[in-house]
Amino acid sequence: MTDIKSIIKHHKMIPHPEGGYYAEVFKSKDVSHIYFLLEKHQHSHWHRITKNETLHFYSGSPLLIYTSEDGEKFQTNEIGLKNNFIFTIKK
Repeated sequence: MTDIKSIIKHHKMIPHPEGGYYAEVFKSKDVSHIYFLLEKHQHSHWHRITKNETLHFYSGSPLLIYTSEDGEKFQTNEIGLKNNFIFTIKK
């Protein structure tokens, strides 16, 4: 079994509606915490957020994160390189 498949199995991850896999670790009315995994050939779809999201990068290839406040102009941020392992997207 590959490392990726063993991570998915170990954390009981399921397919995420926006792409990849996830496992919900904690949820309350104010905050939720999930593990999220993208395989090399996968991507996450554009979506609107209702709360701030903080992304923690643990392993793998660097991840490009695209954000947009108006749906037209966007910013690109990369996590996973040069000790940049956390990124927060503000609602």
